[in-house]
Amino acid sequence: MDTRTGSTGVTTLGSNAIGSDAIGSDAIEILLNDHRAVQGILDQLPNAIGPQREELMERLKGLLTIHNASEENLVYPAIRELAKRPMHAGQLYHQQDEAKVVVWELT
Repeated sequence: MDTRTGSTGVTTLGSNAIGSDAIGSDAIEILLNDHRAVQGILDQLPNAIGPQREELMERLKGLLTIHNASEENLVYPAIRELAKRPMHAGQLYHQQDEAKVVVWELT
């Protein structure tokens, strides 16, 4: 993956298959920006039809796939190990498994 840091100190991760960049100075900022991007797509979906709706759904699927993997690889291990909350981490992994199924049923 291509990683760049601009003059502002903000790290951007190279474009992914859905054509958007992960933007932020650290993993938490990137994940929070992902949440905002998902909400923006969800806000557009009720009025989208035809090709526009298909494009939004593909963007949503791609964004959620990358976002969920980031949470599973960064956040949940930290919750389990650093916060000493293995039960909470286990519940989150289970929720992610359910979310993966829903994401792929979106099309």
